[in-house]
Amino acid sequence: MKEHLGESKSLNISKWKSEVIALKKEKDTLYSQIIDIRKEVEQAESVRSCIEKLQQENREITQAKKQELDL
Repeated sequence: MKEHLGESKSLNISKWKSEVIALKKEKDTLYSQIIDIRKEVEQAESVRSCIEKLQQENREITQAKKQELDL
């Protein structure tokens, strides 16, 4: 707030308004980045889940084959 006070010690409204506009734009940009990152995380978690499922199925198949060989 102090940076908006001029020599007259009154608030410079135009500087304040332009800073508010700039900060709103920055907020919107950052929020958009957050949304993109959340989507990437969701995709990564989905891929991880699929890989874990495939690994589990592979272990089950391997165990079944071992049991067949033991018979």
